[in-house]
Amino acid sequence: MKPKYQILHNAIFNTLSWVFSIVINFAFLPYIVHKLGAEAYGVLVLILSIIGYFAIMDLNLGQAIIKYVAEYNGKNKKKKVNEIIRVTIFLYLILGLAGSLIIFSLSHIIVDQFLKIRPEMLPDAHFATSIGAAGFLFTMLLSALSAILKGLNRYDITSKITIIMNIINTISSVILLYAGFGLRELIMLNVSISLFSMIIYIIIGKRLLPGLKLTPAFNLFAFKKVFNFAIFSSLSRISEVFKFQGERLLVGAALGVSGVTYYVVPSSLVRKVMTFTSHLGSVILPVVSNLQGKEDYDAVIALYLKSSKLIAVIATSTCLPLILFGNQLLGLWMGIEFQEKTGMVMLLLTLSFYMDAFTNVPAIVVNGLGRPKITGLFALANAIINLTLIYPLAKIMGINGIAIAFFVSNIGIAPVFIFYANNKVLGFPLSALIKKAYLLPIVSAFLTAMLLLFFCRYEIRNFFELLCIMITTTILYIVISSIIGVFSSEEKSQCIDYLRSILGGTIQRFSIKGLGKK
Repeated sequence: MKPKYQILHNAIFNTLSWVFSIVINFAFLPYIVHKLGAEAYGVLVLILSIIGYFAIMDLNLGQAIIKYVAEYNGKNKKKKVNEIIRVTIFLYLILGLAGSLIIFSLSHIIVDQFLKIRPEMLPDAHFATSIGAAGFLFTMLLSALSAILKGLNRYDITSKITIIMNIINTISSVILLYAGFGLRELIMLNVSISLFSMIIYIIIGKRLLPGLKLTPAFNLFAFKKVFNFAIFSSLSRISEVFKFQGERLLVGAALGVSGVTYYVVPSSLVRKVMTFTSHLGSVILPVVSNLQGKEDYDAVIALYLKSSKLIAVIATSTCLPLILFGNQLLGLWMGIEFQEKTGMVMLLLTLSFYMDAFTNVPAIVVNGLGRPKITGLFALANAIINLTLIYPLAKIMGINGIAIAFFVSNIGIAPVFIFYANNKVLGFPLSALIKKAYLLPIVSAFLTAMLLLFFCRYEIRNFFELLCIMITTTILYIVISSIIGVFSSEEKSQCIDYLRSILGGTIQRFSIKGLGKK
């Protein structure tokens, strides 16, 4: 792959791995649940969820590896790269062992007191929790090893490994269940997949980075670098978890259990759709850090502007159909009664996530430049404002009040953060960012909406018809964006050249195989 296309290549594969995991899960989940049984599958999910929550102990060390491997690799300081990697693996090893011991020691309490399980399922649940505790250590170390490749700007490789491991895991699960095995074997399979993935990452890492040392070692300089970055970087993630879980508890307290359902369904839908932008944007972190290592700040600004425009286009093309037809989607998907009870929730949440998408690139660039404290504090402020407003607004305005609280926290924090990132961190005026990255994509959205508004006046009869209209909205937006000059001629030619290189490489590989057979 040509270096100039590596970012695009990474973004596509990073997103494909996420989409693939959703598709393969959707395809095989009914069979797995049917063969394993609802209760056993529930135990599996809960145990994996508990292990997932303990993963917050990693303090976002993976982001620190990505940042400093990229930065020191850009400076061609291989010794510093190894120091960062070895001290981070040292920390992951300590945290992984601590987490494994905590999960193992609490396994009986978790299973016997917190999970409502039939007595005959208890032995399997105890076994699964104990094995899962050991698997937690592998999961932590796997995060470190995958982060090394990401720091080398090879998200395409990590994505391919993720896809392959998902296929192996899913197909193996189906085979095991077909052969009559159950919960114990599935949890052991999950742990084995993590261990196998570690081996793959070690082999590839040593090929990509000659002289790579993976033995744990403590270095005070590297420790300070990694810890200072990780502790503030983790603040963003902790704030998001705090906000995500806290809003559900407060909704339940204010409106009851049914209120949680009417809020969580549209919230989960929009959240899953908008995850698309974060997977695309995250790949620029090592590039920014690498450019910082080379002290090429003009290239950082150029990348910042181009990435901001791309995310603006993608976020708009994704959100616009939901803004225009989101309520109809809820009605056809969940029923008219459900649609009526959610009120303005779908629209307000879509607008909120849309605004939040514009912070994606500034946050990654700020982190890439080694300033995670800024993103962490803004994320914490967002969570505090949201959680403070939820309960009183829910009591006054019902389900709409919850969405308004979410909207106010995002609309209040996002513009301030973008301004601060531009003017204070990058030294780049916000007006220039709006003009070069945001203005035309937003103008295109208004033009598209005006052309499509008449659809909202007529009753959409079925889900397929609605889906066609929503896809048409996205396509029309891209076409209008192209016409009014959102994409430069250089960007269009680069996109075409990239597609040719991908298709040409694929055709060439098939041709070589065909000649080999002859």
